[in-house]
Amino acid sequence: MVDAQGEVLASTAGFTAFQLLARDELRRAARTDKPVVSMGDGSSDARDIVAAAPVHGDAKHPGPPWRVVTARSVDTVLLPQTQARDQAILLAQTLTVVTLCVFGWLYVVWLRPLRRLVRDAERVADGGLHDAIEVRRYDELGLVARALEQIRAAIAADASTKGGPDRTRVAAGASRRVP
Repeated sequence: MVDAQGEVLASTAGFTAFQLLARDELRRAARTDKPVVSMGDGSSDARDIVAAAPVHGDAKHPGPPWRVVTARSVDTVLLPQTQARDQAILLAQTLTVVTLCVFGWLYVVWLRPLRRLVRDAERVADGGLHDAIEVRRYDELGLVARALEQIRAAIAADASTKGGPDRTRVAAGASRRVP
């Protein structure tokens, strides 16, 4: 709040009583009789919205010749466009984090075990019957691993009774590899 000479009477920030306003645009706004809105003088990159309005009384008591002067940075004023932009950025960041978490979960829970199962199936198809296939899960992938282990065990048992694996049956599936 300033008086008719532009001296500060009260402020929300630190001030010395009756000091002049610090910036030209504030002093210009304090000298006019009508409400003023200014976008700054353009001399710096920081643009401010400056507004001033007289303190009014009524018809009997016209009030003191004081004015309320305020300045806000354009960047900090919460305009609807600024709020919408900030909310859109927050939504995009949230969706990115959720998407990364979902894909991470899919990789750990499904893709890595599926790749391990494919690797074990290729090993059995290539004739590697000595190492057992571990069944680590009790879902559909675990059922496939259990069935593959039974196939491997049956082929190994058949190979031990005949003296060697039947290469025509085992190698038939080895021609199609999963990348």
